[in-house]
Amino acid sequence: MPKLSLLPYADMSDMERDVIDALRIRGALTIRSIEQDIGPRKKWERLLDTKVLHKSITLYGEVTAFSERGREMIQASTGKRLPYLLAPGTIVDRAYQVDAVRLLTDQGYGVERTVYKTRNGKLPPRADGSETTDQIAYVVMRLPEAQLRRLNALWPGLAHPVNEPVKPDSWGMYPEVLGRPHLYASISGGGTSRSMVDRWFQNRSNARLISEWHTPLLLAVPSDEHLRTILRRNKAKHAKSQAALQWESRSDPTAALRMDYQPLELIMLPLPTT
Repeated sequence: MPKLSLLPYADMSDMERDVIDALRIRGALTIRSIEQDIGPRKKWERLLDTKVLHKSITLYGEVTAFSERGREMIQASTGKRLPYLLAPGTIVDRAYQVDAVRLLTDQGYGVERTVYKTRNGKLPPRADGSETTDQIAYVVMRLPEAQLRRLNALWPGLAHPVNEPVKPDSWGMYPEVLGRPHLYASISGGGTSRSMVDRWFQNRSNARLISEWHTPLLLAVPSDEHLRTILRRNKAKHAKSQAALQWESRSDPTAALRMDYQPLELIMLPLPTT
């Protein structure tokens, strides 16, 4: 069977353009989420058949993103920049991140901002997006409104207006803010390993982040089995801190409420069963 040429943007159906728009915004998606949110595969499959989109079969199921040629063609046709994601591991990680964010927003969380990996892996990301790639490092989430208001009441000196976005400083850098934890989500290679989580918590600057958020680090994982040792350790540290705060609460009634969280919260996002 002869290889089909790229499907021109002008010849795409409304549903096919909806798929293009969704991928322009999110970067990569699972096939099942596209079918759930936009429509059945048979009505937009020409995008796969003509290689506008690239499909990868991964442990998280079938995922898709723009092919290199498809990306160039759509950008030329629409004048809109599209994410540059080609490696299967990069694509499946983005699709997993998208699903993790959706899971949390369904629970009332908001998205404060998305932080992308830098080109050299060292420079902190800037507000203008320079020196960054299209690969997401982490997403800064905003706690549900009721939880934010509670934190603001407990920590008035650290409070940030609930519905006001956090703005960068004069250097283009964003401060860490009360109630705005980082969400990490990766599934390539089996997901975030125990050693990676250990290294994160062993970094003192990372540990300080949690004390600024006053809420746990968020980590999306398909299973908690390999992290149970870390969870037990964190639970023991949490119990010790709570005991100290209960003693302090004899003179300060709010003390026992200040750290009623553990440093790590797992967001369960399992692998598909079929």
